[in-house]
Amino acid sequence: EKVDAKITQIDQNARRLVLSIKAREVDEEKRAVAEYGSSDSGASLGDILGAAIKEKKEAAEREERAERKAEAALSEDADEDAPTTTEDAPPADDAKGPAAG
Repeated sequence: EKVDAKITQIDQNARRLVLSIKAREVDEEKRAVAEYGSSDSGASLGDILGAAIKEKKEAAEREERAERKAEAALSEDADEDAPTTTEDAPPADDAKGPAAG
């Protein structure tokens, strides 16, 4: 059986290690509290991680909207730069008015 434990003591003369599962759990909790917040704050680790995940998801959604907006702006600019057709324009001779003569 495999377990995760922390070495709490080394006896070199007897060539023995003293291991503690509880000490490892306490160390993990201390690291989590240091990284994610105080255990006295009333928020559970799930609450804190849930908020962090939500914030990351919202940031990704904002970035995606900004990219779509930029793509739409580029598309509009490309449409404005495209040559216009003269199908609806009158022929060049008609545009000069009545012929003198």
